[in-house]
Amino acid sequence: AVRSVSTPMGIVLMDKLGRRGSLLLGCLGSAGSMSVLVLSNTFGHASGLMTLSFASLVASSALFELCWAPTSFQLTTELYPQELRQHGLALSHVFNYGIKAFEMQLFPLLLGVTGLSPLFGAFAAVNVAGALAVYHLVPETSGRSLEEVELQLWQDEEE
Repeated sequence: AVRSVSTPMGIVLMDKLGRRGSLLLGCLGSAGSMSVLVLSNTFGHASGLMTLSFASLVASSALFELCWAPTSFQLTTELYPQELRQHGLALSHVFNYGIKAFEMQLFPLLLGVTGLSPLFGAFAAVNVAGALAVYHLVPETSGRSLEEVELQLWQDEEE
């Protein structure tokens, strides 16, 4: 249900915030929701805190579907040069699904070794690092032609 509602809204949000802004919102929002999950788990298991934990998990999922799901697919089509676009998109998708499979296999093992708070604290830190990487490395492509984006990327590489 979260995916059904969030992804279409994310397409609209991506055009309002721009590609980079949408990715930044996803990273920082997910880092915030993971931090809330860590704090609610750390300070007890009262009924209200369990509800807060569940809400933070739903928020993280919604933020991913709202920000990362539509934007990552759109952004990859705008960053690859024309002659590499088809192969680049295919490799991006294969890599994406490989990482997801690896994460799904690793998550239960890490949860058993570290526990909930350290693991979700690490997820929060990874999201903050992701926000820094997006801010410094991802060019804004919204409202620009593919030729303009390609020209900017090649100019940045030469400098």
